Order: sequence, then C-alpha cells, then structure tokens
Amino acid sequence: NGGSTRVYNSYSNSTSSCDDTFEKSLRISFTTDGKPDETTWELRVDSEVRLSSGSLSGHAYTTFVEETCVPVESCVRFFVCDTQGDGLESPGVFALMLDGEEVVRDSDFGGFKSYEVNVTRTRCTAPEHVPMPNSHSISKLKSTETM
Repeated sequence: NGGSTRVYNSYSNSTSSCDDTFEKSLRISFTTDGKPDETTWELRVDSEVRLSSGSLSGHAYTTFVEETCVPVESCVRFFVCDTQGDGLESPGVFALMLDGEEVVRDSDFGGFKSYEVNVTRTRCTAPEHVPMPNSHSISKLKSTETM
C-alpha cells in the first residue's frame, strides 16, 4: 500500500465492563482500503444506532477498533456500505468479535450488506431498517447474511 497502517482504539484495554449476566462485549475492527471515503458502517442494537463510522475520508489503510456492550436479549445488526460497489480492497477488512469469538469477517460485500449477530443464538424479529442515508441506491443493493 506504500504507507503504514495506523490503529485507532476507542476502548479501554482493561477487562470488559459488560455485565456478564445481561450483556456481551462486541468489538468491531475495521481496516480501510486505499479509498476510505467510499465506505461507511453502522451498528444497530434493537433498531437504534449504537456506533457508526462517520466519515473515513483521509484515513487510508487505517484500522479503527470500537467496543461496546450489547444486551443478551437484543437484535444486533452490522451494516456496511461501499458507494462504488466494490467492497474493501486488500488490505481492507472488517471483523466483529462477540465475547472474544470472531463471528464475522469480510471485505467482499459489494455495495451493501447487513450482518445479523446472534447474541443469544435466536434470530432477530424486528424489521430490518436500511440505514446510511448517504447512499441513495441502497435498497437495490441490499442483502442479508446471518452469522
């Protein structure tokens, strides 16, 4: 890539502060490719936005790490969008880890994809809302994968 990869963490390296009985730790690791301005992501818990990437412009080949606690009885969905429809080019990739176990890893998602994270091994029953208002053609590109 001709440059170095930078890592930005927005979580504490200490032990998880999640309530072991009612919550699980969810970590997102997202490494941008050479065209970071094309890609955005969003994490929804029970249809509410919990975390989102915002603009990644100017952060080529950069790894962002976010961590949050999610209730065990919740519907968790991760949405990723690429405005050019080509996903992330190497070394770009993202991964989701639930309580330390990798549950999703992808870079080849095309223009848009949603991933359901099974916190309690049950399917989400809430209707899926298509996020990311910056992408006007998302409904044509929409697909879902359950993890």
